[in-house]
Amino acid sequence: FLYDGTFTAHVGYVYNTGYGLDMINNSYNFIQVLQDTIWQVDQSLIDDFAEKILLGLEPILVNGVASDIMSGRNVGAGVYYGQSISNVIGKLGELSAEPYRSMFTALAKECALQTGTENSFSADNTIVERGPVTNFKRFVMGDKVVYHNDGWGLGLGMYSNRIRNFERVNNQAMKAWYSNSGALYLMNHDTSEYDNDWWTAVNHYHLPGTTVDMVERSTEKWEGEGYSPYSWVSSMDLDEKYGCAGYTNYNYFSSLTSLKSYFVFDDEVVCIGSDISGGTNHIETTVANQRLRDDNSNELYINGEKVTEQQLTDVEADTIYLEGNAEGDSYGYYFPDGQTIQYVNSYRSAEATDFNVNFTPGIVEDYFTEIWIDHGLQPENA
Repeated sequence: FLYDGTFTAHVGYVYNTGYGLDMINNSYNFIQVLQDTIWQVDQSLIDDFAEKILLGLEPILVNGVASDIMSGRNVGAGVYYGQSISNVIGKLGELSAEPYRSMFTALAKECALQTGTENSFSADNTIVERGPVTNFKRFVMGDKVVYHNDGWGLGLGMYSNRIRNFERVNNQAMKAWYSNSGALYLMNHDTSEYDNDWWTAVNHYHLPGTTVDMVERSTEKWEGEGYSPYSWVSSMDLDEKYGCAGYTNYNYFSSLTSLKSYFVFDDEVVCIGSDISGGTNHIETTVANQRLRDDNSNELYINGEKVTEQQLTDVEADTIYLEGNAEGDSYGYYFPDGQTIQYVNSYRSAEATDFNVNFTPGIVEDYFTEIWIDHGLQPENA
C-alpha cells in the first residue's frame, strides 16, 4: 500500500480489493499463526498494519459495499469484497490494541448489518456501531476519490499518465472502457447497485459522469487499455469532510478532449464539464444511468412533471427527480441555467459472460433509466 492507501498491481492498475485485500488476508493469517510463539509479531507492527487498513480498505466501504473504482478488473463484486474486508478487519481488531480494536470490531458489525449478512460480530451486543461517517478520501496516487455521508456515498474513477484506465485481462471487465473516465458512482442503501448484473446489462457507453465519443469499441484484449497522455488529475479536501477533484478526460481512439471538475459537499455534488471539443461521432455526457426495480415502477419527474413516456428527445430541463430502489433513496439533479437532455427508459438484456467470463452464464435482463447530454458532432469548447 502506498502512503495514501492506494494499492496498485500489474503496473498502474488500482487493486485495493483483489490483490490488496489478498495481501491483508495473508498477512493476518501470518500474524495469527505466530501468535503465542517465540516468533509472535510485535504489537507495534500489528498496529502499523492496522493503519494501512485505515488508509486503504476502510475508506472504500460505503454502506458495507466496496467501491468498484478500487477493484481493477473485478468490478461487480462490491458486496463480496465488502464482506471480505469487514471480516478481516474484525479479526484483526481482536489482535489489535486500542483504539483499533473498538474501531475495527464496530466496523465489522456495521458492515454486516448494512448488507444484511452475518459474521462473528453482527450479533455481539457489546459492540457499539460507529454510526454515520462523513469522509472525503483522496487516493491521490490512484486517481480516485471515495466520499461517505449519512446513508450515501460515491466513488469517482479517473486515470492519467500515472494510472491506467481499465484491465480486461483473462476475459474480465471486457466492456469497462470508460469505468475510470471521470465515472461517478453514487452509492446508497441499494447494496445490489453496481453488482454483476448491473455491469452486464448497463449501456457501457453511458456510465454516469462520463463524457464519451460514441465510437464503437472492441472487447478484444489491448484495445484501449492503458494510460492517458495527460497528467492533470488532482484533488483537495477540507478537513477530509468536503472536497473537490479535477480530471483531464481522454478517450482512446478519439480526438475528444474535455475537462471535468467535481465539488462534493454535505448532500450534493456539483459537476462541471468544460472545453469539450473534437471527436468523431456524437459526444455525450451521461447524467444518470440507473437500474430500476424489476417492475419498472420508479417514478421520474422533469421540471416537477411526472414522466410517463419511455423516451424523450431534446427536453429542456431545470430539475430532475428519479426515485431510487431502496426505501428513502432518490436522486435529484439541478441545472442552474437549464440543460437540453435526452432520456430513455429501456429494458436491456445481455449475456453475463460477454462482460466477464467468470460471471454466472445466462441472460441478464433489467430496466434502466438513462439521461444524457448530446453535445453533437465535433463540438468546440462546449
